[in-house]
Amino acid sequence: MKKILTLLLLLCSVWITAQDFQIASTSVDWDDVDRGRTVGVEIYFPSDDGIAIADGEFPVIAFGHGFVMDAGAYQNIREYLVPRGYIMVFATTETGFSPNHGNFGGDIAFIANHISTQAEFADHLNGRTCFMGHSMGGGASFLAGGSNAVNCVVGLAPAETDPSAIMAASTIDAPTLVISGTGDAVTPPAEHHRPIYDGIEASNKFWVSIMGGAHCYYANSSGTCDLGESLSGGNITISREEQHQIMFDVMEPFLEKSLKEDCVNWSEYTTFIGAYDGISSLFSISLISNPGVPTVNEDTQIGLLTSSSAVTYQWYINGEPAGNEQTLDVSAAEMTFDYSVTVTYEDFCSFSTETGSYEVEMVVDGVEEWMAKLQVSPNPCADFIQLDLTGSTEGSNRVSIYNLAGVLVLEQDISSGTTLVDLAEWQSGIYLLTVSNKTAILSRQKFVKE
Repeated sequence: MKKILTLLLLLCSVWITAQDFQIASTSVDWDDVDRGRTVGVEIYFPSDDGIAIADGEFPVIAFGHGFVMDAGAYQNIREYLVPRGYIMVFATTETGFSPNHGNFGGDIAFIANHISTQAEFADHLNGRTCFMGHSMGGGASFLAGGSNAVNCVVGLAPAETDPSAIMAASTIDAPTLVISGTGDAVTPPAEHHRPIYDGIEASNKFWVSIMGGAHCYYANSSGTCDLGESLSGGNITISREEQHQIMFDVMEPFLEKSLKEDCVNWSEYTTFIGAYDGISSLFSISLISNPGVPTVNEDTQIGLLTSSSAVTYQWYINGEPAGNEQTLDVSAAEMTFDYSVTVTYEDFCSFSTETGSYEVEMVVDGVEEWMAKLQVSPNPCADFIQLDLTGSTEGSNRVSIYNLAGVLVLEQDISSGTTLVDLAEWQSGIYLLTVSNKTAILSRQKFVKE
């Protein structure tokens, strides 16, 4: 058995998932109305009782079998992946000696999409899908992925097909893993696997070549595949069990990253496969900056919370969802409250801040009186606003106006009477006006510039 370096065993520990689920299954026929075709499907899914799908949301792996093989040959793969929280759907079509590769690729794409229409599964999908296949099914997975939205593609000794999987590879833009074996003489790597890998245009692609690996050893023993391999003259130097282990070792972290939004980054994955004993590897990756836990800027004068940059944001006020923009306007919130924000980056990794406590910098005594003294009109406004301050005020008071990004756009002193502020050149949007003295915020009001 080939071994992983001790250092990498520690790294991979974050990828190892306990087998928490039983496997349940069903066989169905689905009608592809658009193609006028009935597609046979075998579905294997995580279950707590061996009957119904388990609670939770799971990714889907649509699998294509090899030439004159069927789903039964890949019991080893489903028994490894399904208990770890993957739904596997197998197309049972094109099992004869004259398969139509184009139809088979269409079948893989169809079953991956159609499962979301099934009531039994619709509420248990996490919205992420992988096309995976072996040999003919590996090539057909590239045919399927070339014209469909998919989150990853895995080719196990993928074969050139008609239409061409090599040509279809150029249309793949999802992370892709190609696993090859140097002892494969059924689909020689130089003629099949490597041209497919080289043609992939995805930003993140990975090539793993198993030293002495066979063509048929990705699956369990299959009479037709094993017979073809025995006649091919390949130089196989490892056992089927050893090849299974290597395949799972390099496949699982790739799937966890692509389908479960695991936050092990691609550079760590390339380090892993680059040092794995018994394989050689190539890769092309696009590194994405991932700053981790976000920082939050509190502007307690204007009433804004601003997160550091990410792709998505979800704010919480006192544990309840609040807003989903980078800046959260809390000027109308309570004087003090707890908050947190959860962000997601380009690599789908999510991080949350610790709960923070926010306290508005505003005096309580006299606020209502000041709100009555200062009238802002019209609101909404167009070219100007009028500030009407009634009654006498003590000391020097200053008006400050901020946009919702927290940028100060105007500041001037104010006294009793009427003050006009020219807004003709201002951008449309919501603005916050504050009145303050030397020690405190005395009044805050919003207005809208149309």
